[in-house]
Amino acid sequence: MHRRRPFALVFAVVAAVVTSASPAHATVVVTKTHVSVVATVENPCAGEDILLVGDLEAAFVTSIEEADDILVRYSFQAANVKGIGATTGLSYLLVGEGHGTSSGHHGQRAVTASDFAMITLALPEVHRARATASVSFTVQLGGEIGQISVGSVFIDKIDC
Repeated sequence: MHRRRPFALVFAVVAAVVTSASPAHATVVVTKTHVSVVATVENPCAGEDILLVGDLEAAFVTSIEEADDILVRYSFQAANVKGIGATTGLSYLLVGEGHGTSSGHHGQRAVTASDFAMITLALPEVHRARATASVSFTVQLGGEIGQISVGSVFIDKIDC
């Protein structure tokens, strides 16, 4: 019985070391910034182009996984993006948030972010349009985000 005790003690210590060893964790980088928006979209209800100007609040959570695969979770919140109708002078506002994921290796990425709404402010009836932004950004080797730009904003669906 005396001989089993040291073996049991050694086994318990080894088991404690093995179970307390932490698994390899992915490197996570969080980037928050503003992205300027200057875009023209067509409003077929009013028969005019709308110039949109403002910022998207951008948040990126980048995880560097095994084999240098990079997963980016992103969100873009419309922040004070206003529009003016070229013909009518009506005021418009882009509201909402687009989000998604992008995976691959480091380098240039192009993503689309939907779930924005464009609304008219001055009319008794509110015209709502679903808008999508095309956004490009670069993912560095360390997971940092750089060179962010909005390529275009376009209307997917509009209620006239």
